Parts: sequence; C-alpha cells; structure tokens
Amino acid sequence: MNQAVQVQEGYSQDGETMILQIIVSGLMMQCHINNLVVDDMALFYQHYQFDIEELINDLVENEDWDANGIIHIDAQIIRS
Repeated sequence: MNQAVQVQEGYSQDGETMILQIIVSGLMMQCHINNLVVDDMALFYQHYQFDIEELINDLVENEDWDANGIIHIDAQIIRS
C-alpha cells in the first residue's frame, strides 16, 4: 500500500526510548526507537536521521505497527 509519510523534525524521549512523531496519510502516529543510551540520543538522531526515515517508510509500506499504531524499531537494526 502506498501511503504518504511525513516524519516530523526532532524527537522526544521516554527513558531510553526515542519517540518520533510521524504523519501517515493524514493520521498522527509514533515511532519508538529502543535500546538507546540517553546521552547518545542526540548524536544518534543526527547521524542516522535519513536512515531512520527510510526505515519508517518501509515499515509503513508493510503496515508494520502495533495495535496502538506505534512503529517499534530496535536501534541496533539502524546501526547495522
């Protein structure tokens, strides 16, 4: 399914989880990136921002989100 995805600039955090706001076909959703060290979060975001956005697009294309509409990504997947 081809859906328009817009990843909002910046992030919030909840412990070791980075939370990105995304808009998918007009609906607000979240992407949670787990397994991050809080002190490294800003550098991780700067370094991998475009890789994160590309992965989110792939996951949305496959409708890979949980029952609450949250996309979950392990940071190790992005780093590899």
